[in-house]
Amino acid sequence: YIDVLQAFVDGLAIARDRGHDLSAIHSVASFFVSRVDTSVDSALTTIGTAEAKELLGKAAIANAQLAWGAFLKFTQSDQWMPFAASARPQRPLWASTGVKNPDYDQAMYVTSLIGHPCVNTMPEATLLAASAVAMPDVDTMTPHLTEAQEVWTRLESLGISHSRTVEALEIAGVQQFIDAWVALLDAVEKEMASTA
Repeated sequence: YIDVLQAFVDGLAIARDRGHDLSAIHSVASFFVSRVDTSVDSALTTIGTAEAKELLGKAAIANAQLAWGAFLKFTQSDQWMPFAASARPQRPLWASTGVKNPDYDQAMYVTSLIGHPCVNTMPEATLLAASAVAMPDVDTMTPHLTEAQEVWTRLESLGISHSRTVEALEIAGVQQFIDAWVALLDAVEKEMASTA
């Protein structure tokens, strides 16, 4: 994620040098949320110990909170300061915040991942569930940054690697986007051929 933030700042420098209005540039960095729990919970269920069961449903929120911590640190860094007055930071976007496990509270990702200027994309069922609860008007991530690191430390002690987990999910997610793009191009090509 730090590489993504650095690439954004590098892009801002190019835009500034070319005379663009930096305040008009909007950008997000997307993080899958529920997919992290789906992957990690599967491994925890296989492990099956009491400690593993205690960690069910905690990896995704902890992962997003760690990303939030990196975002906060970056927006106070020497790399960001030259742009702070004229540009908008690249916002974290929590994607796939609908729970996949029916035993989990439908709004747990939404209520746990509140922070300005984050973006949250969710399915309608999650939106309805979140609208039915009292949403805190505060940052619900920063107070839990130490706890988030502890969750991943405990997961690592059980043999579940943070870096390998998120890398595998990133690779799979990128491949899904590639497959969808190729399918779209194929559909357009077929439609064009049928109307020619």
